[in-house]
Amino acid sequence: MENYPQILAAATEEVTALFARLSPGFTFHNLDHTLQVTRAAGQIMAGMPINSVERDRVLLACLFHDTGFSAGRLEGHETISIEIASGFLQRHNADAETIAAITARIAATRMPQRPLSLLDQVICDADLAHLGGPLFPEMTGRLKTEMQWYFKKPYDQRQWDELNIAFMAAHRYFTPYGQQQLEPVKQEWLQQLIRNNR
Repeated sequence: MENYPQILAAATEEVTALFARLSPGFTFHNLDHTLQVTRAAGQIMAGMPINSVERDRVLLACLFHDTGFSAGRLEGHETISIEIASGFLQRHNADAETIAAITARIAATRMPQRPLSLLDQVICDADLAHLGGPLFPEMTGRLKTEMQWYFKKPYDQRQWDELNIAFMAAHRYFTPYGQQQLEPVKQEWLQQLIRNNR
């Protein structure tokens, strides 16, 4: 599988088609989030000693990492995402090593995050880059809407803020980019949530 730009374009088409069939209740785990994660991974890798093959494999993993939501459920979506990615890669004549590398990155996005390699760290940080970015209020609002819809459970704003405070306080970024660029912004959002809930 040598022509990664062509494969990335085909993957983007396939993922876009999958998400077009997604229930509108998935207001967070959708194509917007997928493309944000893919862009964030590119930014994170820009200053790292990662070769072009590794880079493109991470980007492919980002594109497929939440496609399991197309099955309509949150539980086990990473396993379904791995199956979808594997099928796509096999149809594009990827070798076993390539498939294993890409599916390992998808598996690394399971919560709680426990990255086993530098490339796992990249996708983990990219998946939660919104915590340390300007779109945090919008994205957490989308996630709240999705969780209320999926679990059929309303959250008042204080409950939701408390969940976010606990999650953000326990979370850490792994890459230099995440620690230097995303973490300070995440801390600002966290302090704002804490102030708003005193």
